[in-house]
Amino acid sequence: MRSGCRVSMDRRPPVTMISASACCKGVNNSSACSRPGQRIVELGGGTGRNLEFFGPRLASFASVELVDLCQPLLAIAKARSAGMANVVV
Repeated sequence: MRSGCRVSMDRRPPVTMISASACCKGVNNSSACSRPGQRIVELGGGTGRNLEFFGPRLASFASVELVDLCQPLLAIAKARSAGMANVVV
């Protein structure tokens, strides 16, 4: 193993980086957008508004992680996602 490299023993599903807004609004019809058990990371997730566009598929994902630099927007996202066990803000 090269110096500085790490081997992950993480057993969680791999993260798929997609455009969550395009995917959940049906812009991208790729099967990568709708696989159950998938981990979704939305960069620039803001208020979490795009969560509603996933509809019933949201519950089938292993996790949906919202990332944003703006703390006030994340506070709104946290309130919006309350009760969604697989959403991490």
